[in-house]
Amino acid sequence: MEAIINGKKFKSDTSEKLVAFGNGQAAYATDGLLQVYRSPKGTLWGVFKYWSNQFGPQNTEQFTGDSIVRSYLERYGDVADVEKVFGEMEEG
Repeated sequence: MEAIINGKKFKSDTSEKLVAFGNGQAAYATDGLLQVYRSPKGTLWGVFKYWSNQFGPQNTEQFTGDSIVRSYLERYGDVADVEKVFGEMEEG
C-alpha cells in the first residue's frame, strides 16, 4: 500500500508495521481496521478504514505524526497498543 500524506509518500512495504488490528469491512469506526507504521526515516504514520453504513463508500483516513498516531491508538486500541509504539504509560 502506498499513501500520500501531507505531500510525502509512505509505503507499507518499506515501513515497519507496529500495530494492526480490526476489520476494514466493519460497519462501525470502533471495529475499523487500524494500521500503524514507522517509515525508514522514523516517521510514524497510519491508515484507518471502516464503513460508515452498508450503502456508503468505505472511509479511509491516513495520518502521520506522533500526536495523531497516539490519538488513534488511544481511541480505537488499548494500553498494549499505545505502549508498543510509545513505551510504558504512566499510571493515573
